[in-house]
Amino acid sequence: MKKYWIFSYSNNKGFALIEISMVIVIIGLIISSILFGKDLINAANIRSASAQLEQFKTIFNTFKLKYNCEAGDCTNATSFLGNYMQNNNSCDSLTNGRGNGNGNGMLDNGGSTHWYCEGYNAVESLKTANMMPSKTTYEQLLGINNSIAFFYHDDVMGRAPVKNKSTLTWARDNMGYAVGGAFSPVEGLSIDIKIDDGIPNKGNFISLDTAASGSTTIIDDSCSTNGVYNRNETYTCRSIFYYQ
Repeated sequence: MKKYWIFSYSNNKGFALIEISMVIVIIGLIISSILFGKDLINAANIRSASAQLEQFKTIFNTFKLKYNCEAGDCTNATSFLGNYMQNNNSCDSLTNGRGNGNGNGMLDNGGSTHWYCEGYNAVESLKTANMMPSKTTYEQLLGINNSIAFFYHDDVMGRAPVKNKSTLTWARDNMGYAVGGAFSPVEGLSIDIKIDDGIPNKGNFISLDTAASGSTTIIDDSCSTNGVYNRNETYTCRSIFYYQ
């Protein structure tokens, strides 16, 4: 008499529940590792960016204590730094010779429409005094997320309260204007909490709305709304940092 085994082929079909569970666990671990790695990278980026701002604040204060004037604004910078601005002829008449500022206590345009002149002076004078860690072009340094950083007073686009004090700006250069997004509102909040008050439009670290790529028209509420950071991770913020 023949015997029939109903489940004789069951071991060769599909996956057991425990196998499926193990696969799900492994996938979960992989996803968690990726997210954790992303969080570590973001945290490192925030620390590095915050450290840059604090570093420049210390550098400028050290220069001011040593030379009794604002770096880039000194009326007699060439007397103690020499003729250090060799390639900035357009600013010679604006800032009292190559490298001297107008002495009004802040970085500005040196008395003309060339807004970058004293910003040039600041970068080069700090470099000549062996206080500048790095530079790219005369007025620009590397900012957060490979954006540009430059020195001026207040906001070059006039979207921040006027304090008539020197600032370091993070932005993207759109059509010659430093208005593009350099960081996200989420990043901005993290930096603001770390070094200031966590409020985008107050304090020494101010996050500003940006223009879209290839435009100079600022998009309202692109970085913050009603004094509160937005909760997105796209680069819709630029900033100014009052280091004085």
